[in-house]
Order: sequence, then structure tokens, then C-alpha cells
Amino acid sequence: MSRISQEHLQHWRDYGYVVVENFLTPQELATAQNELRHAFPTREEYEQAPLVYRNDYRGGHMRTLPFLGDVLNFMAVHPEIVSFVERALGTRNIALAQSIAWARYPEAEISDYPLHVDYKSSSLLYPDSRKPVEVTFILYYVDIDEELGATYVVSKQYSKDELLVPDSGGRDLYPELYRHEQPVYVRAGSMLIYSMSTFHRLSQLTSRNRTRYSHHIIYRAEDAPWVGYSTWTNFGQTSEMQRFIEQASPRQRELFGFPSPGHAYWNEETLAGIAARYPLMDMTPYLEASGLSQQLKARLRRAFQQERTQDSNNLAYDYCRGIADYYAATTGVAAEYWVPWLLAYFQVGSFASKVSMPQRSTKSANTFADF
Repeated sequence: MSRISQEHLQHWRDYGYVVVENFLTPQELATAQNELRHAFPTREEYEQAPLVYRNDYRGGHMRTLPFLGDVLNFMAVHPEIVSFVERALGTRNIALAQSIAWARYPEAEISDYPLHVDYKSSSLLYPDSRKPVEVTFILYYVDIDEELGATYVVSKQYSKDELLVPDSGGRDLYPELYRHEQPVYVRAGSMLIYSMSTFHRLSQLTSRNRTRYSHHIIYRAEDAPWVGYSTWTNFGQTSEMQRFIEQASPRQRELFGFPSPGHAYWNEETLAGIAARYPLMDMTPYLEASGLSQQLKARLRRAFQQERTQDSNNLAYDYCRGIADYYAATTGVAAEYWVPWLLAYFQVGSFASKVSMPQRSTKSANTFADF
């Protein structure tokens, strides 16, 4: 059973927004919250150096995919979110346009933000009400109440006759909309879904000892290239994006522009090239769905396996070398002493079989008795 039901979808279509309570499972929420604590500055750190960490004019600290961490990066391509977008837009051909996590901290800021619609920050065009081409999500990682800057939203039933120019305005400009705005008070793990033509606003964070964590995700139909925010190729040379692509499923890669298995793009040259660029990526779906001969597939399969094994060993060696350098700094025993022990301990096959194990000294044996 889908976590975002047909009733949710119909509410989104009729009113321009819907609230999905408890979208995340308790385990998903806990792992996301744990990663947030590591990825973002603490409240104390932010208060001590706001000029260092503040990177949004509304206050707080923002980070975008692929620099969020494994759990938060993949939250934007959650199968339930992807499924909803496909149903909402009526197509499987969709693309991820934005994935930004935002931490807001207690700090002096303007009292409230005006009601606005998002289309100007996501498109150079004006929204077409005949057919939706995008879906926007706010996923809340903490309980949202009156003190923690609730999002206020206005049903499209009250704004359908409004010309969305200007795209933002105060109570004097849109008095009727302010009378009908509703706060979104939800438990952690819940989600607000709306569109770029839905009026909404962020209220002031008044708590002095709590941090507000939210995740802002936008999807668009592939045939609506005028809707966009992030250009993922900007991060193509980063190790974080490489790691994300290597870990993603074929369907998740499609959301970033990767051709699907069976696409004409995949031939001997491109298969070999992608395998070299992303050595830890499983090439099997693309190889098996290609039109290559069975003999050529078998040869490429062997080559890919050798490349992945070698690269995995290289990564494992680098990891063990890093630990060895730490041990050397803390014990005074050279890193070269620790590397063979660590390789054997972690069972890095091709390396462990080639190194000769040094004899332990009394000092090292007493210090790290587990090895």
C-alpha cells in the first residue's frame, strides 16, 4: 500500500497542496536525524559563527545533494516520492530538479515572510494551470509547531482567480488569501506537497533552543525543461556525486538524466567508458539489456568484474592506510607496521596475501590487544 494515497493525490489536485502525516517510518526518520547531526553545524556552533555558516538570506544553513550524506541524498529519490510524482504528472519521464536540506537556528530575523508562489525561483515562464509539470515537497525532520516556524499554505480554491504577478505580497495586497491561510503543524517525518503556483509562506522561528530541519525537493516532467533549479552536472567532478551515482539504482539514475537500460546510448564504447568513470557501479543491468552479442557481453562482464575488484581493493587499502597513519600518530609506531595487520584484519584479499606480517613489539601488543 502506497504511503501517499490516491486521496492525497486528489487533495493535491483539488487544493494545490496536501499534508502526508508520518510519511517516514520511525527507522527512516531516526537515520535521517542522525545524519543531520553530522552534516550540519550544531546550534552552538552556528551561534558562535553565524557569518561562517549562514548561507541563506532567510537565515540558517543549507546543503544540496550530493553533499548531504548517503541517507539524506537518497531521501529525494525515495521510491514513494518518485511513485507519487509519476502519478501526479501522469508520466514516468520525470527529473529531479532540486534537493536541498535546510537547518534554521534561533537568531534575530524578520518576523514573518509574505505569502508567495515559487514559480519565479523555479522557472522563467508563468505556470500553466491546464496541466501540472512539477511537484514540490517539504519533508520535515522535526516536529513543527507554532514556535518552530510553521509553513502556512492557502488552498487554490481561494487563489485560482488570482494573477500570480506579483508573486509575493503582504496582507494589504492579498487580504483574502491571508484570511484563509492554514498552518502546517505536523510530527517529524511528515511532509507537505504543493505546487509552484500554491501560495504559502514561512513563519518566524521563535524558539530559542530548537533547530528546524527540513528537506526541499522539486520534481519536473522531462518535457518541461523550463522548470529547473539544480544542474547536477555542476557536481560531476566531485567524489560525492560519483559515490551517489555508483550507489543509485538504474531508475534513480534516470532521475538525473542517465539513459535507462536498453537505451540506444549503451554500446561497447559507452559501457566501457561508464564502467571506467564509475568503477563501483554495477553495470549488469545496462550490459544485459544492450544489443551486444553474447560473446562481447561475456568479455565486458569479465573486464568489469576485474575493474570493480581492483578498485574495491584500492579503496580498502586507502582506508586501512588512513587508520595506520592515525595509529602511527598516537603510538609512535610507524604506519608501515600497522598497514599489513589492518589489511589482514579487514580481509583485503589481494593485498593481505601479498604482505609479510611483521612481528609485534611488546608495546604495540599491549596497546592494541585486539589485533
